[in-house]
Amino acid sequence: MADLVNRNLVTVQTDGATRRFVLLETVRDYALARLTEADEVEELRAGHLLWCLSLVRTIGAPDDFAAAESVAAVFAEWPNILAALERAPGTSRATDALRLAVEMHVPWLARAWFREAQRHYAALTGSADIAAHELAQALSHYGFHTLMTGDLESAAVQLAKAGELAAPLDDPELAQTVRYYQGIVDIERCRLPEAVERLREGERLAVRDTQGSSFADALGTALLYSGDPAEALAAYQRSCEVDAAHEDEHGLSRGLSNQAKALLGLGRVDEALATAEESDRYARRLDDRQILPLNDLTRAAAALASGSLDAAESYCRAALAHEEDATGLARVDLADVLLAKGDTAAARVLLDEFFAAAPGGVPLLAARAVSVTLRHAEGDDAGARSLLDGVRAECAAAGFGWRRYTDRLVRPGLSA
Repeated sequence: MADLVNRNLVTVQTDGATRRFVLLETVRDYALARLTEADEVEELRAGHLLWCLSLVRTIGAPDDFAAAESVAAVFAEWPNILAALERAPGTSRATDALRLAVEMHVPWLARAWFREAQRHYAALTGSADIAAHELAQALSHYGFHTLMTGDLESAAVQLAKAGELAAPLDDPELAQTVRYYQGIVDIERCRLPEAVERLREGERLAVRDTQGSSFADALGTALLYSGDPAEALAAYQRSCEVDAAHEDEHGLSRGLSNQAKALLGLGRVDEALATAEESDRYARRLDDRQILPLNDLTRAAAALASGSLDAAESYCRAALAHEEDATGLARVDLADVLLAKGDTAAARVLLDEFFAAAPGGVPLLAARAVSVTLRHAEGDDAGARSLLDGVRAECAAAGFGWRRYTDRLVRPGLSA
């Protein structure tokens, strides 16, 4: 190796105490050509994939990627992992590649790389020759990442397949994994009573405390969206107690962010802002691009409630900068702030962009609630009242009562 470095055929990169050796592209191309001539490419790629799989398992074994350092260690090898995943579909390596994707679930989740995860699962789940319990686990993770991209119907299909595979197996933990993801799908599809029931049962049946923590966190969200911030806060706190005991930084990043939303719903604004700031510290360590903008939206809601409209707009725009598409709540919340500032035209553009993206679930109900205010602000009182009746019926059918948005349905002059 030293000889290769001295001849400038291999470069050295230093990151703290770690040294990495990197082939120049020209050398890489030459080496690949020689491997092809020797008919050794497939053997090499199989060994490379198994090395990646062993590496990720070894890094995650001590704490299941609870620490930011563990997540960072995996992504330090991302070029290798990515190459192994991308070269495997349609080959005999697809099965081991799918196992590698399953092992990458928590690191992808910690950095909110949902579309990246979805891409690899889509390429691998159909071609892997793998046991039923492994395929069920892979499909459940696939469904979750698909859900987080906003494709609720596809996620439901993937999770239904996972449930069918898991049903005849004597594997309580796998059954609970599928139940957990199905509960989240229920939340996102705005089937909130079903979500609460499924997630309560999941927390009760959890086979280990960390699994119970996941159920409690999701249950808190179902309760918050249902209009019960006090019970939501209690569920979030149960979750965070377990995450703190296990030093699970991703769990705390997510759980504290959720606690902040519940505290805001209870009117405990100062506590909400302090909790969001605590969540930020974990999210920054993890480079979590999902939690940081959600915390900005909590700060925006607090600023809006206090009448600090410029600050609220600034927080919303910071959150919007992180959105990959038009289906998230940042556009909805920014439109709400702009309506408070009297800028109905800009609010209309944002909501039109949102609806054009054909979203569903909770964001759609939130946007429709804000649209009632928009129509009233535009002087269309008849249209506002008509929309009001429809949105109230939709919220009642879904069990949706998140006051951050349903307060828009009890504005003076619209409820008559």
